[in-house]
Amino acid sequence: MFNFLALLLTGFLVVGFIFYKKSLKPQVKAPVQVQAPKRKASGKKVEEETQPKETKEEAAEPSQPQISNKDLKRQENELKKAQKKIKRANPTHSSFLRGFKGFKGKVVDFDVSPDGDYVVACSSDQTFRIFRSTDFNEQEPQTVYQKIDFHQPTAISLKHDKKLVAIGMGEPRMVEFYSIDEKTTYDDGEKTKINISFLKKSEERLHKTNMKHMFLDFEGKFYVTGSDEEDTTIKAWSLNGENLGTFATSQLRNHHVMRSENGRFLAIGAWTSDVMILELKTNKDGSLKSLGKAMALKGHRKGIIDVAFSPSNDKAVTLSKDQTIKVWNIDVRYEMSEDPRCLETINLNEHEELKVLIDATSTRLGLVSLDNNTRDIILMTHLSNIILFDVQKKKVIETIENAHSEGSQIYKLLFKEHKERPYLYTSGDDGRINMWDFGKI
Repeated sequence: MFNFLALLLTGFLVVGFIFYKKSLKPQVKAPVQVQAPKRKASGKKVEEETQPKETKEEAAEPSQPQISNKDLKRQENELKKAQKKIKRANPTHSSFLRGFKGFKGKVVDFDVSPDGDYVVACSSDQTFRIFRSTDFNEQEPQTVYQKIDFHQPTAISLKHDKKLVAIGMGEPRMVEFYSIDEKTTYDDGEKTKINISFLKKSEERLHKTNMKHMFLDFEGKFYVTGSDEEDTTIKAWSLNGENLGTFATSQLRNHHVMRSENGRFLAIGAWTSDVMILELKTNKDGSLKSLGKAMALKGHRKGIIDVAFSPSNDKAVTLSKDQTIKVWNIDVRYEMSEDPRCLETINLNEHEELKVLIDATSTRLGLVSLDNNTRDIILMTHLSNIILFDVQKKKVIETIENAHSEGSQIYKLLFKEHKERPYLYTSGDDGRINMWDFGKI
């Protein structure tokens, strides 16, 4: 009996000790739900705000980090410091015609109308500009600009009739469309005024990662988009937002996409050794029929740095990390599985003037054929300079020093033929596009 009472007393002591220990722990209160203040009625019915349901695509993607005002200010200051180091001046080369300027930041992309009357460009200063002139010797072309709110443009493309311009945006991964109207006034002599009007925009998140490339069809029937390195798909869209086709290149990080002068082909450079060329087939009414692979340029041993078409659309040039440049004949019957032919291989190490390009990863290429397609000239950029290499003579024939402002870097080359004469356009981070009479080089 005594043992039973002792055991019972011990049990009571243990239970009491446990309750005592729990009472010493801090009590965690449930968070207080703070109710938002109610809106005052102002004669109009206040619509109930609801949280939009998360789509599967949005749920699968990580949320984009918000950039603070402090970070934006820091980026702006860094841009100003970089711009101050650039010594802005017109090139002194005899082939220089004129400059299109006014931007406060890097020209990220530009396009030119077939007749050369319009040059459109977008910049990291969140604006795009339209330059209009009918005389190539006019040094101060008419200029209008449009501010782009909240987003950084990454690509710009112009419809051939000069009535529509499309702007590709990076992080929101969308495209904005603006109409262009010309109005002639006779109040103080005959003058043409350009009006820019916002037309519409596409849906956001056309790609999984930031949009980098965008090309508007010459007739304005569709447009093509490409993303940055991690999203290796090329997509075609109608202006109404319908996805007309998606091509997965399955390459390792696309980083450069170039369209041929006739708008038929897209060349894709990646960190793989091959260049894939896609074909945009259209119907008789100009609408897109299909987007698919046409051919591949195979022969490099390392990743591609840049690729470009000739204005005649029958040749291409590639630069690789294997320290070679190759010229290709792409005028082949690829429908019958005929492969492009490598016409020439230039080893950078064998030419003293080209050794500066060995470790360069931002070199841009251009290719033009002269003298009835018998003479090929390759253009290579290095910082603010342009190097001209004669393929048939196998040597550098000229270097245009400071083709852009000293301390700047060239980011794009574009050949255009106006009135059967070749012209070269270049852009850089000095906030300008330069136009060159290539017939004088």
